[in-house]
Amino acid sequence: MVDIHSHILFGVDDGAQTLEESIELLKQAEKVGYTDIVCSSHYYKGRFENKNYIENFKILQTEIERQKINVNIYYGNEFALKEDSFFCVEEAQKINNSKYLLVELKGMILFSICKSFFIDLLNKGIVPVFAHVERYQHIKLSELIELYKLGVVLQVNINSALEPSSKIKYLLDNRYIGILATDTHRVGRRDYNLKDRLEQLKIILGEDYFNVLLEQNPKTILNNENIEFYIKGEKDEFKKKISSSNIFKSMYNKLFGR
Repeated sequence: MVDIHSHILFGVDDGAQTLEESIELLKQAEKVGYTDIVCSSHYYKGRFENKNYIENFKILQTEIERQKINVNIYYGNEFALKEDSFFCVEEAQKINNSKYLLVELKGMILFSICKSFFIDLLNKGIVPVFAHVERYQHIKLSELIELYKLGVVLQVNINSALEPSSKIKYLLDNRYIGILATDTHRVGRRDYNLKDRLEQLKIILGEDYFNVLLEQNPKTILNNENIEFYIKGEKDEFKKKISSSNIFKSMYNKLFGR
């Protein structure tokens, strides 16, 4: 599995505070099946501005190799959108130097401002990944769908997907959500101790959609490729495409083995 939203890089934001804590989180992640994690530390102008980011990333990468932890880490930021932060978006690191940028809202930003910002990013060739959309109660269901249709990738945190609000349940049921991520911060605080929750989610979502949300789409982002968007009314077509892929894999395995 691939996690594009985490705060496991030590000493940069309100996530992991020490190298030891970063390593503990990575060991947890490896144990439950994560192979790739984006260190999407907060970029919040005036508070978190990537101080020590590159240096600490290299230290963590060296320690991962030394301890032979089978998890790859990648650059990234979670950009905090405020009404006065439009001007500094270019300072934030996109996910694995791709066209995708993880964005969160700070405060009760009007939908019109949020939409305008996302359109501006898209016009610049930057694809917004809208972080933990379940948190923004002031943004209507219809408005999230509008953003989706513009080409914004909607992300939900794993814990919220297990007990979703009616709004998030509708978005999941109709395949508007493109990414599930952990938003891991600290050991004991939204960490990778997720074995039972992941198993429950696979049952709730079905294995195909589960894999799209935690493997296929996140890898597409890391590889700087295009995510496929499905609009309401195409749910059956989505299932058809996924099931056809599985049929091919099944035939291949029977003929050639694995």
